[in-house]
Amino acid sequence: MTLSMGIRAAVAASAVIVVTGCSGGGSAGTSDAATVSPSDTARASAASSAAAASASASAAAATPTVDLSLSGPFDVALSGSAGQCRLGTDGNGTPTSFGFSATEADYPGLGDGLFIDESSGIVTVKWLSPSGGLLSVGQAAGVVSADHHSIALDTDLDSGTTPEHIAGTIVCP
Repeated sequence: MTLSMGIRAAVAASAVIVVTGCSGGGSAGTSDAATVSPSDTARASAASSAAAASASASAAAATPTVDLSLSGPFDVALSGSAGQCRLGTDGNGTPTSFGFSATEADYPGLGDGLFIDESSGIVTVKWLSPSGGLLSVGQAAGVVSADHHSIALDTDLDSGTTPEHIAGTIVCP
């Protein structure tokens, strides 16, 4: 079977071909050429785009449930479903570590970012406070669920001069 230049262009442009009306009854010395119309290519492209949009919508629907308070010189309450879960997984897709991040855009008054990560049972909290100072703890008092989908915190963050306290929970789907 040979492809015409038009079909080659369609293949190069969309990388998706829908072949319709194929028949296998060609005789010796002739070929049955499959034809792809622009509307077939457009339908295939639309179907591919719809599948990608559906996958993106499913990923976007997976939002955290946050109920945290930071108190001390800066009092900030984080409550809602903003921020991003970052669960580490093994080769089979099973969660092996917990991660969460949020910014000022997610929770007004938060500052430049809150980053909570757990790996091998060690919880690290980094908070870029509204003052621009970095408050961090190497090993925070946090309890991560066995499935690595949630964390409960109740610990001080040492800024070097004045402590902040973080308490509450984050649940990731």
